[in-house]
Amino acid sequence: MALYNKEQLLEMDIPTDLRILLSNYDCCKSLLDEMESRFFGSDEDVSLFTHSYLNDEDKKDRDVMNNVSAINEVFKYISFIIETLNGDIVGYWHGLEKREMTASPIVLYDTEGQFNILNGSNLTEALVGNYLFDDNEEFLEYQRKFKLCGIDIVSKWDDLLKPKPKVLPEDIHQEIFKILNIP
Repeated sequence: MALYNKEQLLEMDIPTDLRILLSNYDCCKSLLDEMESRFFGSDEDVSLFTHSYLNDEDKKDRDVMNNVSAINEVFKYISFIIETLNGDIVGYWHGLEKREMTASPIVLYDTEGQFNILNGSNLTEALVGNYLFDDNEEFLEYQRKFKLCGIDIVSKWDDLLKPKPKVLPEDIHQEIFKILNIP
């Protein structure tokens, strides 16, 4: 899939909470800032997506480059839209089924090279859940604040939907990596 910025997303068929995050950005921006999350800018170099973090030695290492190739194959099934302060990137896992964004679980690709499906029924819940984990008092506060912006989320960690896609991004990554490393 791709890396999308705010302007591109507004022209697409996107989930309701994402449309509100973008169209009511003035209200939501401070909440995203608090959670250390931001939308990508136009023509931005996102190092986890472009692999610009690789040095010359990495680029000569067969295992490293096979891993990068496997990661890039998995990226074809994800629409990335958010970067967190620590450099993780978040998006929609379309999977091999190529689900529409509106039916896709949220995936986080972290700076350690791991893919994780986040809990939550939408992007906003997934971001809050990933930021707060099980701090139910804070969770309730974020629910109230997002409600003021027009977005409904659950009131506590335990209520977050736990998506279970048929195939996980990490499984595809591992399979491709194994194939690429066959001598």
